[in-house]
Amino acid sequence: CLRDGQVHRLDPARAGQSETVTVPGSDQGLPLLMAAALAPDGTRLAVAPDQGDLRLWDIGSPEEPRVLPGQEGPVTSLVLAPHGDRLASGSLDGRVRLWELGQGGEGRALSAGQGTVRALAFSPDGNLLAAANEEGSIHLWEVRKARAPRILPGCGQTVLALAFSPDGRTLACGLGDGTVRLQSLPEGEEVSILRGQEGAVCQLSFSPDGQTLACAGTDNAVRLRDLGREGEPRLLRFPEGPAQALAWASDGRTLACVSNVTLRTWSCSEPLGLVAQARQEAGRDFSAQEVQQFDLSTWADLLPSDATGSAAATHAASSAATALLSSPSPALVAKPAVRSLPSPAACPPLTEPPPGLVPLGRNVQGYERFRNDRDDSIMVRIPAGPFLMGSTPEDEQADEREKPQHRVELDDYLMAECEVTNEQFHRFVTETEYEAGTDPSGRDWRTAAEETGARAPVVLVSWDDAQAYCRWAGGRLPTEAEWEKAARGWDGRRYPWGNDTPGLRAWLADNSPGKLSFVGLLPQGASPYGCLDMAGSVWEWCADWQDSYPSQAVTNPLGPVSGQARVFRGGSWRDNAQSARAASRSYSGPSDRVVNLGFRLCRSLPRPSDPSSGS
Repeated sequence: CLRDGQVHRLDPARAGQSETVTVPGSDQGLPLLMAAALAPDGTRLAVAPDQGDLRLWDIGSPEEPRVLPGQEGPVTSLVLAPHGDRLASGSLDGRVRLWELGQGGEGRALSAGQGTVRALAFSPDGNLLAAANEEGSIHLWEVRKARAPRILPGCGQTVLALAFSPDGRTLACGLGDGTVRLQSLPEGEEVSILRGQEGAVCQLSFSPDGQTLACAGTDNAVRLRDLGREGEPRLLRFPEGPAQALAWASDGRTLACVSNVTLRTWSCSEPLGLVAQARQEAGRDFSAQEVQQFDLSTWADLLPSDATGSAAATHAASSAATALLSSPSPALVAKPAVRSLPSPAACPPLTEPPPGLVPLGRNVQGYERFRNDRDDSIMVRIPAGPFLMGSTPEDEQADEREKPQHRVELDDYLMAECEVTNEQFHRFVTETEYEAGTDPSGRDWRTAAEETGARAPVVLVSWDDAQAYCRWAGGRLPTEAEWEKAARGWDGRRYPWGNDTPGLRAWLADNSPGKLSFVGLLPQGASPYGCLDMAGSVWEWCADWQDSYPSQAVTNPLGPVSGQARVFRGGSWRDNAQSARAASRSYSGPSDRVVNLGFRLCRSLPRPSDPSSGS
């Protein structure tokens, strides 16, 4: 589903030929779409704008999409029941809303506990709805009965994917630590734990006969697990990025996976047919580096084991989350190669979290997450080690204050996953009676909050306001070096996600909905460690006074002891992509309050030899 209102339906059996239909009324402009769900029979499409009510459209019908009112916050997950008669959505605030599509009204509001709803699933008969939040709890409702949910035993990790077995007796849970837990229903007793993923498990799909479970992770691989016998899972790799969708065909003979902007299909029927067809259409033969095909019926490679590249059939595809990705301009300077980050497994978990932090397991990227008790910020652990800070002389987009690029060594620390929001800042000023000032026109953070909403980043706060909040929350502002490492990783990449142009990965002037958006809505723009909105959204205050960079390697730099202006980083929804580069620097007087400038929380971790835990 594209932002221009077009829906493309691909038929893998016809080598990716697609049928294009247009959503009625889309010529008037569509809101930014954050989630989509397709009914199993392919006739009904539900979409969730970034802010506002859901839309439901009978594909091919000339009638305008039906509006489903009642959604209370940005949608993080969306699912249609197997018969297409029910729709469920999950939100940032832990709420689930359930619509009976044959009826009117705003639907039933259900609570899934605290934390963002990361996954939803209907049972095969459509009578059970499961919801998982980021704190690891799973709520199970009987949708025909207005009764409290059954809360299944917690997984102890963030649950990122849910799937019911075809008989409805087993619930599979994909976790941030790379494991899959199988729980029997209705009581939720643990059946088994499946290990072996190298990254977080973000997609799950049972084969129609229930004998095979496909598990896709952030390690750019699908693993096929035979649930009826022991042994290593079958491994299918793809180079484009983490899986965004995974599904079996109804006959169980084809598996499809979407990653980045590519749709792959693996087929166990006539295994050479699709490759032969693609070869004929391309008018040339393919090398082993271009095509890798697997026979799912025998789990045997049909090409040499050292072959890498595409699967049996590969098609260009787009989704609501990737529709605006575009090729880089030829005028841009050549971009540095993005090297792999060290595995999160190389960073042993903390033996004991510092006071005031609740462990939440690992995120999609594999790094430890904690909830800060004071303000409920989600904190991500950034492991100790070096990174490349600043820009190279060859980078034509960089100005002189970003140079020279130099090596910086940092200790472990925690960085907030998202910027501080209006509701968090409101809690701070209410508890402390802190008086934040106004800008020259008399506007303050409350004025902006009324326009943008509780979950939007707080703005019109000075450096001193931000530092006061951080002290109250048990932390501090990040140093400029800490901010840049959390944003770009260790390898000198241009943006948090790599070197590609932003597309729909960051809130910038060319794609923002005309105002500041809520935090955490663009997971595809996450940094290597899982921090969100570090490009665009709002600029963010850092602890440092502004100064030029050193030419030599440094360790834990704090910046100068005094100065005239404080640094802020990251670009904003009013700026272009050049400002959103991770190395881009700007600065302002510490008492200034700007409508597109906010901040995020940082917290120190004790050194291994330091028994204290100070912040």
